[in-house]
Amino acid sequence: MNTQPATTEADDDPFAIPAQFKRGADPEPMTAKEKLTAAMHGDLKAASPVPKKVITKGPTPKKDKEKPEEADAALHGASAKKPKKGKGKKGKQASPPPAPPTKVRADRSKKDPYGFRLDTKESQAATMYASKAGATTDEIRAALGGAHLNLFGKAAKRGWKQDFVYDKNAKGASVKRYFLVPEKAKPKSAAKKPAKKASKKTA
Repeated sequence: MNTQPATTEADDDPFAIPAQFKRGADPEPMTAKEKLTAAMHGDLKAASPVPKKVITKGPTPKKDKEKPEEADAALHGASAKKPKKGKGKKGKQASPPPAPPTKVRADRSKKDPYGFRLDTKESQAATMYASKAGATTDEIRAALGGAHLNLFGKAAKRGWKQDFVYDKNAKGASVKRYFLVPEKAKPKSAAKKPAKKASKKTA
């Protein structure tokens, strides 16, 4: 009589699914062989119980708000630092721009010997007329842009008078050369207009 235990199909097939993993079967403790088989099928992890996370209710700690600089450093890494200011060459510092020149106004209280304010065109014209050579209106216009003949009337109230002589300009035309002289000065000897020479008629 054969006393050997009957072998089942699951014992012969090492890849057969154990009875405890089949649907509707009661779970039984696995043997070493069954664990090896489950590991080969990838079911060992699923068969092992997974511990559940314990959730405790309570106030959640508030996180400190990060500053923009700290958040930027955390995003780009600890190596992100503020850029250092470049140092220029030693001994060469940028000099401040020069201040605009201030306009110095002429002192109106200062006047020339003829009663006109200094550093004005009228004073310059009076100086030219009062010179030893005098001046023509063309010379005054070329230097100052005008004849300034009205200054003689103003200077007459201050003890000066107008005098003139006839002269010729560069083109040979007869012109008056004016002088600003003291009121008591003698008139110029050549104040009269020179007579024209009579042209000789040829027969």
